[in-house]
Amino acid sequence: MQPLAELAPITIKAGIETLEGDIDQGKSFITPFATLHAFQGWADAFAGASISGVYGGQTAGIEDTYLSISSKLVGANILAAYHEYEPDDSSSLYDKYGNEINLSVSKRFGQNYLIGLKYSDFESEDNYSVDTEKLWTWLQVKF
Repeated sequence: MQPLAELAPITIKAGIETLEGDIDQGKSFITPFATLHAFQGWADAFAGASISGVYGGQTAGIEDTYLSISSKLVGANILAAYHEYEPDDSSSLYDKYGNEINLSVSKRFGQNYLIGLKYSDFESEDNYSVDTEKLWTWLQVKF
């Protein structure tokens, strides 16, 4: 007897990404044309801040420690990710910016269709920002 759903190979990724800042010098690494959504969480908690290089009212960098797990289940791509955000400069007013959970599931059907659901939950710490939850659903058609 076959199981109802076999889990495909699991991919686990972990890392630390630092966009460096120096509060004393008033400088930070910014990428005004980049999509932080793809790298620093889907809640886009740092998207507006990234353009000016200001995080929480001060010029500072960010250190993003993350862990993600992805696989396929019943033909659907599934992904879960966790981010922990902290200032990269020890003279920051904040010990932590917050943490975020990202979850997504997408499934291709037919040759030209993809449907998906994506959720994010950013929880601010040290009164850095506001808590943010977002939910997306989409249908992609290829022709």
